[in-house]
Amino acid sequence: MRISVVVSKKTAPKAVVRNRLRRHFYSVIEMYLGKFSRGATIVFYPKTEAIQAPFELLKTEITQSLRKAQVL
Repeated sequence: MRISVVVSKKTAPKAVVRNRLRRHFYSVIEMYLGKFSRGATIVFYPKTEAIQAPFELLKTEITQSLRKAQVL
C-alpha cells in the first residue's frame, strides 16, 4: 500500500499552506490505514478549493473518494 498527497505550487504558492493541506489529508487517511486493500497505490491531488474547506468537509470528500475507488 502506497499513499501520497501531492500539492503543487500552482495549487498553494506558500509552503506553509501546502504542508497544512498535506497534513489534513494524511490525518484523514490515517483513520483508514487498516482498511485499505493490499497492493493499492493512491495519489491525491488536492484542488485549490481544498485550502478553504473545513476539515469535516475534507474528511467526507476523501472518504467518498476512497469508497468510489473501491479501496475501502
